[in-house]
Amino acid sequence: MKRILIIGSILFVSTMLWAQSKQDTAEKSPLKAELKAWVLRSDTVDGKVVTKKLPADSAVNGDTIQYELIYTNLSDKPISGLEPMALIPDGTEYVVGSAFSSAKARVLFSIDGGKSFHELPIYYTVTLPDGKKVKKEATPDMFTHIRWGMEGELRPGHSAVFSYKVVVK
Repeated sequence: MKRILIIGSILFVSTMLWAQSKQDTAEKSPLKAELKAWVLRSDTVDGKVVTKKLPADSAVNGDTIQYELIYTNLSDKPISGLEPMALIPDGTEYVVGSAFSSAKARVLFSIDGGKSFHELPIYYTVTLPDGKKVKKEATPDMFTHIRWGMEGELRPGHSAVFSYKVVVK
């Protein structure tokens, strides 16, 4: 079941990438979007820890998956306002501090299915049975999406890489 969720999530994220890059249907999109996903497994070889990248369809409970989104500007003009977004799949939990960007970017997270995004820490309100409202901090298992707000422009012919890791629960 976990494999189906992971594979389905990869397809969903791929579709999101395609939709975001489909800026102008009249001509070829100026933005190429790619998604790569690996299971990261570490072994000790000759006293050294070696991390292997395996196909993401082989993930099992406890595995770490690394997602990498690559955006390439295929046009002859700079592209600004790039905001890559990705799903944190059901059955996984975001690895705190794993978000990376090759370009200067703000990292934002959602706990409501991608409706709103916030910098960490994210707070939400819970109403107790007595009607009292309590403010709580969201935990990584509550994160549903990640989004980067790239600052500046993606120059013609250049690429920007955005990545993050999740652990399969």
